[in-house]
Amino acid sequence: WKSKWTVKTEEYITIDELRPDTFYLFKVQAECNAEFSEESEVSGSVKTKLPLPHAPEQLISSNVRHNSIQLRWRKHWSDSHDDIKSYRVLYRSQPDLTSE
Repeated sequence: WKSKWTVKTEEYITIDELRPDTFYLFKVQAECNAEFSEESEVSGSVKTKLPLPHAPEQLISSNVRHNSIQLRWRKHWSDSHDDIKSYRVLYRSQPDLTSE
């Protein structure tokens, strides 16, 4: 078990530097004059989340036709292929700003 201390008597703490996609268990003890209470019950198993991928880069359009367009992009250099399951492409029409 690793330890992390609260600030004074605060009844909460943030545990950071955990590994993504990993299960953890937690328990708590009170400390008074260098003596420790019994340990709390062990928490239920908690799994950390996977990190969110970065925004794709270098969005390029090609093969523009009257009713279709092809888009290409590159994943961010720090994202692994295994992390990304699919991409969502959002689009909408833009009003013609040249005609008035």
